[in-house]
Amino acid sequence: MTGTEFLTAVERAAAVDASDGWLLADRLSAPRSSSHPGALAWSGRLGGIQEPGTVTGTWAAVAGAAEAEWLLLTAAPPGAPGEPRVVLVPAGDAEIGPPRPAGGLGRADLRDVTVRGATVPPDRVLDAFAAHDPVPGATGLPAATATLVSRAAVALGVAGAAAGDFLAGVRHRSRPGAVVRSGEHSAAQRDVLRAMTAVRAARELLHAEVRATPSAPDLADRARLGAAALHAQSVAQELVGLVFTRSGGSALYVGHPLQQRWCDSEEIACHGFGEDVQRAVAAAMFGMYAAAHLC
Repeated sequence: MTGTEFLTAVERAAAVDASDGWLLADRLSAPRSSSHPGALAWSGRLGGIQEPGTVTGTWAAVAGAAEAEWLLLTAAPPGAPGEPRVVLVPAGDAEIGPPRPAGGLGRADLRDVTVRGATVPPDRVLDAFAAHDPVPGATGLPAATATLVSRAAVALGVAGAAAGDFLAGVRHRSRPGAVVRSGEHSAAQRDVLRAMTAVRAARELLHAEVRATPSAPDLADRARLGAAALHAQSVAQELVGLVFTRSGGSALYVGHPLQQRWCDSEEIACHGFGEDVQRAVAAAMFGMYAAAHLC
């Protein structure tokens, strides 16, 4: 599977159900090695400190943590900034938080994970930005980078599905003499068309950056990928928000497809592209690599 095939598969899964896309992204991005046991939950986001022999920290929104036997957690080295590490921790050594309130990505069962001084032997410590055996998702991308771009693909899939839901509603025009829907106004259609075009362009940019990335990407390559992923997620979120508001009051009801798409889009933005990721990407694009690990 090439990098673009990987992103396309994740996007298509997310267009059907955002939770399925998120879980597929995690499954294909997670680092593998011959020493890994079976049932894993993967957090590609930096969330703790990996001291020599131990790890401590809190990782937000880890999918599948409640059912996993082992947790793959990304942690920073102590002291000066350095490349993060992926540590393999038994689920029994972690505190698994309660289910998150109903909202977006509900079926992904996102839970917060806290680890306090768990022992981690050297054979359970991996480099977050190294290729593993087999290569994550057979994409040629390091695990942490693959996680970031694949979650952008989830956002793109949700945006595409939301646009489809909106267009389907517009095509079922109201009866003559009935109230005209907001989506039937030419100004609304123009705005949605512009947002859809921006999403298509962002997808092409993301795929182009993935295709241009060498097998061993350096910090500059990772910065470009991070910027493309962040841009794709941003324009995707804007499209979902636009069609949600342009769909009128019916979209506010629980069970309306656009209401669920909007919740999923906001959850992706919160847990895949929060302020820490935005700051890291911006710093990397300006050459400040030391504190700009894209996790």
